[in-house]
Amino acid sequence: MKVGFVIMLTAVAADLASALVLAPALWNTVGPVALYAAGMSLTLPNLSLIALDCMPRRRGLASAVQAFLQMTLGGVVAGVLVPLLAPRLWTLAAGSLALVGAARLLWFVYCGVAAPVRAARRSP
Repeated sequence: MKVGFVIMLTAVAADLASALVLAPALWNTVGPVALYAAGMSLTLPNLSLIALDCMPRRRGLASAVQAFLQMTLGGVVAGVLVPLLAPRLWTLAAGSLALVGAARLLWFVYCGVAAPVRAARRSP
């Protein structure tokens, strides 16, 4: 999980830096997105399993809710955030950095809340 988040944060930081310093070109626009996708491919399967483990007896329901939230949030980002941030490349990159930062923050919160719960479940 940590490696995936580090790769994603590196990708969006590189994207923001290149958007601020360099003229748009194929390599500095698509390259960070490919790196971000690699980080996401390391992170998403683990997050999906963690979400399904929240309801072990109703994994179908958990999977359906997870897919619904994923599609809804993707639609909100594509329909609301992207049009607001798209006029300038650096604002789009900054928005991506903000979203990855929020995801990392939520992961820290989850780890802080879930660890005591998991420990209590293991205790007799």
